Amino acid sequence: MNSKLFNPIKNKIAATIALLFFVVLGTGTMMAMKAPGEAKAIKKQDNTTWYYNGSSSSASAILTSSNWSTNTVPTDCQSGGNRPCSISVAASDQAELQTFLNGETKDDVMALAPQQRP
Repeated sequence: MNSKLFNPIKNKIAATIALLFFVVLGTGTMMAMKAPGEAKAIKKQDNTTWYYNGSSSSASAILTSSNWSTNTVPTDCQSGGNRPCSISVAASDQAELQTFLNGETKDDVMALAPQQRP
């Protein structure tokens, strides 16, 4: 047989085998490794109820986290008013609450409040 005739065929077979080897190797490596974000289970943060204790109904007062607390519950909550009574959001401290409030408007916060204050 003419070895020059089979040389290109051998090269193609060898290249195909090498390609399959690297595909299998790469797939196995990717399956064995996890993305950094997947290494730990993502814990969903529970909502915290925040109570508005500010005396003003202005947007700047409502959107300031120091006017909110988790333990001073207003006694004058009702179905209507110009100040929110409480909101329940995924913010467990004042800094997280301020970050949340920075992305909201007064109307957004009022819509989140199931009750209002006069």
